[in-house]
Amino acid sequence: MEKENANNVFFEQAPEPGAGVTFALISPDGMVLMQQRDDGNGRVIPYPNHWCIPGSS
Repeated sequence: MEKENANNVFFEQAPEPGAGVTFALISPDGMVLMQQRDDGNGRVIPYPNHWCIPGSS
């Protein structure tokens, strides 16, 4: 991985096919954007109502 500056990050090569993605959005004052999962709306889902960083694997 190669950094241009604190706001832009570039990768030398693409991730492997099927690789997951995770990212963090951080404001200039250091606050982190988080996502709260829903409760499954009657379905059983992993980690209902869990606060997490957006992404997938």
